[in-house]
Amino acid sequence: YEQNEGLITLENKKLTISKNIMISIKVAGHQLYYFLPKTIVISLGQHVIITGAKKTGKTRLLNVIAGYYKDKVLIYSTNSKILANLGDNFGDGKQTDVHLIKELATGLHLVDLEKIPDDEIENWHMGDLNTRDKNLLTVLVMLYMGIKEPERSRIMVFDEVLANIDDKNSEEILNFIMEKVNQIGATAIFVAHNQQELIRQYCLSEIVFERTKEKVVVTQTKLKK
Repeated sequence: YEQNEGLITLENKKLTISKNIMISIKVAGHQLYYFLPKTIVISLGQHVIITGAKKTGKTRLLNVIAGYYKDKVLIYSTNSKILANLGDNFGDGKQTDVHLIKELATGLHLVDLEKIPDDEIENWHMGDLNTRDKNLLTVLVMLYMGIKEPERSRIMVFDEVLANIDDKNSEEILNFIMEKVNQIGATAIFVAHNQQELIRQYCLSEIVFERTKEKVVVTQTKLKK
């Protein structure tokens, strides 16, 4: 990151590729070279969808950006590891807002969590939740922290957040997520293979990863609203 200081800039609430650059990242045992044009801009508050074939390193590149700006922008990601006991995720000795957790659980269709008695919720253990619900539980933690600290600029990365969810529930859950993201004033970045058309309805631009042999070209286009 130090060698690339200034190549990716964060100024005036815009994450910008400041010049044409090439980044080399190892993905699934293969060395990939990313061409990032200086035309790519993510304006904070304007949501983005990232698409492209699997194994093109979309998530890996976002992790690079998250590491690069960890001290400047609070970036939450559904790839983040959350602690098994729910209350431990909120830290700092602050009292957990049980009412808010229940509201988020309802909106995210986390039925098991809705049923937990209020006085047991901090010590609730995710146990054997399926992959779908573990992903949504991470979303719950992201939204909770964002609502509690709305004054801080942040980017929220939702990686395959609608995987394994049917069409009807996908629409309801995404509507709820975006309502809260907009309430927080955050920027949503969606990495998506599923429900792309649904997600595009909320986004102003699309970043596409296209792979040819050992090279990945990243382009950005505006979406019609």
